[in-house]
Amino acid sequence: MGTLADHSKNRKRMMFSFAALGCASCICLLGIRHSSLIGAASALYTLACIGYGCSLVFYYAYIPLLARAHPRTIYRKLTEAYGDIQVPDVLAETKLAKPKKLERDAKHLPHVVEEFVTGRMSALGNLWMNLAAVLVLGIGVGILSVVADQMYAMMIGSAIVGLWWAVFTIYPFMFLKDRPGPPLPEGTNKLMFPLNSFKKTCADVWQLPETLKFLVGWFLLADGMNTCMNITSLFAQTVLNMDENLMAIAILMAPITSMIGAFGFSYIQERFNIRTRKLILVVCLISSLLITYVMIGFGTTAWGFNHPAELYPLVAVFGIVNGAAIALTRAQFVELCPPGMEAEMFSLFRVTDKGSAFIGPLVAAGINTATHDLRYAYVWCLVLFVSSGFFFFWCDTKKGREQAQAMSLLDGFTVEAINKRLKAFL
Repeated sequence: MGTLADHSKNRKRMMFSFAALGCASCICLLGIRHSSLIGAASALYTLACIGYGCSLVFYYAYIPLLARAHPRTIYRKLTEAYGDIQVPDVLAETKLAKPKKLERDAKHLPHVVEEFVTGRMSALGNLWMNLAAVLVLGIGVGILSVVADQMYAMMIGSAIVGLWWAVFTIYPFMFLKDRPGPPLPEGTNKLMFPLNSFKKTCADVWQLPETLKFLVGWFLLADGMNTCMNITSLFAQTVLNMDENLMAIAILMAPITSMIGAFGFSYIQERFNIRTRKLILVVCLISSLLITYVMIGFGTTAWGFNHPAELYPLVAVFGIVNGAAIALTRAQFVELCPPGMEAEMFSLFRVTDKGSAFIGPLVAAGINTATHDLRYAYVWCLVLFVSSGFFFFWCDTKKGREQAQAMSLLDGFTVEAINKRLKAFL
């Protein structure tokens, strides 16, 4: 689907069409009143996941477009080309080109400013996403506590998710502009084009070695994050014997600390002028140290995740690095995407993310079966975090940016065409 969005005027339409599919599927779950309708519930859940996953691809693909046309990015490019000039009225009117930030931006090259802007946008997206998650989760917990029929209470909760999703989709639908790409090649079969283009995208990545290194690192980091969350939840319930109420506190803490992590790391990045890649390496390091702490529990029962009270600080720190990891990797991948191929490349980014979701838990289950000690499964998480750090360290983002820009020109996304698209933002 991403390739169609990159080569047509339907980027916005496709994003909101899939969002509508997801919303409607969630709301329709309200009609599931009996266990005999499990088949219908499964179908609706599948459609909701498809709607969510596809709409998220288009949402991600808007980030680089908006970052390139952000007043800070544009003004820095203007000063790079023409020297110290007054802020154009069309930029000043947006109230996003604040003098202090523009003064700080002057110390950096335009692509670095764009990187900071992208990181900020990614962090804000993560912030609002997790804030909504906390609110909706709180509503869901409230429904579960007052409705006797627990299965139907979950269906009501799912319907509320759909309504929330629909209501807060209206604003961007009204004000977000469509960002058209070049037309499809003549004689293109629209049904086969996405499949053929995805094959081409997978082949193109091999011509972008730095982007490929980054995707491998993201695959390992995402697998480590997902596996660690699953193991920790199971460990707390089966080994530490924590009840549902205590677990609910940890579940609510996760999105809150994720917000702090995403926005906190973004603030640190701009305040201390730290590049995105360095912060991703910090995330890998902190994640590895958390797992090392848990592994201390092999030698002592005094600490090392042997007591229920230890769950909460672990969840807090892990939530911070998880939120930061999502925002930072998304922002860094923008730099490694060929301009004009955003939706196409972010489709691959999402496939890499979700494609790793089952591998880690499967390996962890095998380790637990073989050793009869769930703590050993954390060793696999440590391997994933250390390995991901190696690939991120190995990735040369400057070289990757140059390779991405060169491929964009080869694929027909000319500099003139891209600049023409940017003018639509002003």
